[in-house]
Amino acid sequence: MKQRKSLKWLWIAALLGCAGATGPKGDPGATGPAGQNGLVAVGAEPAGANCSGGGAVIKSGLDSNGNGTLDASEVTNTSYACTGSPDTAAQLLAKMVTVDGAGSGLDADLLQGESLDTVSPAGTVVAFAGPSGRVPTGWFLCDGRAINRTTYAKLFAAIGVFHGIGDGTTTFNIPDYRGRFLRGVAYTSGLDPDRTTRTIIGAGTGVVSNEVGSVQSYATHQANNAFGTDVQGAHTHNNGNFTRLLQVSGGTNTTTTGTDVSTTEPDIINSAAMLSAGAHSHNITGGDAETRPVNSYVNYIIKF
Repeated sequence: MKQRKSLKWLWIAALLGCAGATGPKGDPGATGPAGQNGLVAVGAEPAGANCSGGGAVIKSGLDSNGNGTLDASEVTNTSYACTGSPDTAAQLLAKMVTVDGAGSGLDADLLQGESLDTVSPAGTVVAFAGPSGRVPTGWFLCDGRAINRTTYAKLFAAIGVFHGIGDGTTTFNIPDYRGRFLRGVAYTSGLDPDRTTRTIIGAGTGVVSNEVGSVQSYATHQANNAFGTDVQGAHTHNNGNFTRLLQVSGGTNTTTTGTDVSTTEPDIINSAAMLSAGAHSHNITGGDAETRPVNSYVNYIIKF
């Protein structure tokens, strides 16, 4: 019995011994069968449950029978591209929230996962190339109107009363940029020499001349080379050798050489010296109603 157990343990030890060297690589196997082709079929989808306004149906799957046609039994996925909808904007918005679910990153109030309040926050002002009657939804024309502080709480939180206090309690004013160029607040840059004397439109804490909302009227910067005329100083005007002024005689003067023969002769007896105008300058007249660069009209609109 002891000898049989010894042989058993020797046999186990042989099986658990060190592995030998890797053998040579075998020959490549036979080529496998060809894979199946994927197929997509697009067709018209009538108005109905899948597309309220009609559209297209897109079906896809594998060509399992190899006939090059996507048969009904081979369809594994179906989707729709709807081209029209009688739903109102509110109904479509409700469907987006219902189908998508809240907080998934594709909610109706999100754009590619970013909140619309982040992409275009309340108080954002942009130049709009359309007329005032075509201002897009969610924006106001910057015309200085007074609006409700509660209804437009986000905009009120952003701009406050810097552009006008409204009625002082329930309303506030949006900016009025009609006919104005926009300018960045100077703060401490020193680029606006009149920044402390600008006209304040709003009122309240922090509403000062060197802050958003303040305005300026017309002004003309003195040119680096000041405007003016040349100054000649005290002087008289000569006409060649003639240095005195004469008047028409009227035909009544008599001289040692004769009498006037016409009423248009100069009075050579009663002449006067030219008078000096003294040192002086002349005013420049003319100009336009305002100083402006070449420009083009746009409408400024603000997000609420």
